[in-house]
Amino acid sequence: MINYIYLTCNCDYYKLINKLDYLNINVYCIKKINNKLFFKIKEEDYSKLKKYLPHYQFNIIKETGFKGLKKQFNNSYYYFLALLCAFLILLFLSNIIVKVEVIHSSKKVRDLVYDALDEEGIRRLTLKKDFKEITKIKERILNKYPKDLEWLEIEVHGMKYVIRVEQRIITKPTKLKSSCNIIAKKSGIITDITTRKGEALVARGNYVNKGDLLISGNISFNNEIKNTVCASGSVKAEVWYTVKVSLPLNYQ
Repeated sequence: MINYIYLTCNCDYYKLINKLDYLNINVYCIKKINNKLFFKIKEEDYSKLKKYLPHYQFNIIKETGFKGLKKQFNNSYYYFLALLCAFLILLFLSNIIVKVEVIHSSKKVRDLVYDALDEEGIRRLTLKKDFKEITKIKERILNKYPKDLEWLEIEVHGMKYVIRVEQRIITKPTKLKSSCNIIAKKSGIITDITTRKGEALVARGNYVNKGDLLISGNISFNNEIKNTVCASGSVKAEVWYTVKVSLPLNYQ
């Protein structure tokens, strides 16, 4: 890579060209503006120019190559320093969390998650955490509240954490009775009976009293109880009600 130096000089055009030609110095892009010469030479020829033409006053306009870049950097040192500081400040601020939002309909669940996140260092005006650390935090929170939280997800949206959570709902299993019977609530005549479990002790057309056993949980064979279950089924019957009816003495 050839490095050049751009020069200017107040001198006679032809005299300078003859002297440069005598010194075997190549000149490029030479032009004359208002009795001032502008030209460029190779970097290695500049020392020769200063040595053999000391009475000429040459002013350096620009240098190319490493020296030129170094000179530009020195001239713009504070500008580059300010630009670097602005970039570092912008990078720092872009990694600051300004809001933490937990999305759930229950305030109790939201408060629980907010407290858990705060203990793990996820709060406003803190630095963003990387993906591995967020994954570990999710696991620790779920392991800490296994009866309250079913699922938890922490998303980074710009300078905000968005936490989506599902509450764990534990349903108690229904305990089935090992033995039970179906009893008549009222007296009446059986019109229909359907047995799903157990043994029917009455049939259609039978008259039963309140408290009679209709479907038994004891399953018998040859007058011997072979099994006991919780009886289930449906029984329909005709029942009677006592009502009072009054009529006015005068009517039309």
